[in-house]
Amino acid sequence: MAKSDNSKSKLPPYVDSSANFQLSNDPNSYSLEKFRLYETRQRFYLVGSDRKRKLFRVLKIDRSEPSDLNISEDLVVYSPQEINNLLQRIAEGNRATGGLNFVVKAYGIAGTKSYYLV
Repeated sequence: MAKSDNSKSKLPPYVDSSANFQLSNDPNSYSLEKFRLYETRQRFYLVGSDRKRKLFRVLKIDRSEPSDLNISEDLVVYSPQEINNLLQRIAEGNRATGGLNFVVKAYGIAGTKSYYLV
């Protein structure tokens, strides 16, 4: 039985997966402030997290049709371990076409209001 080697992954760990995770019943009780953009040949993945990097959301942007903007929101709120697993699965699933590559990290705070990725 072959053993998988995670040390060959192109992706750095996104967060410390040992962090405690508590999710409020109100999905709008947090704001996303930190963002990382990843890309595959077919899509961009915008991963947003709260200030403490305990809650994560994903926005998928299809890049296969340059004249048509196709954006889909993943409604799941991910824990640190879950977002790492998701990014690893995307990387493995796209390995034949170049994998998943980190593009940029950004912070999004505008004005005095918090903005939500809903």
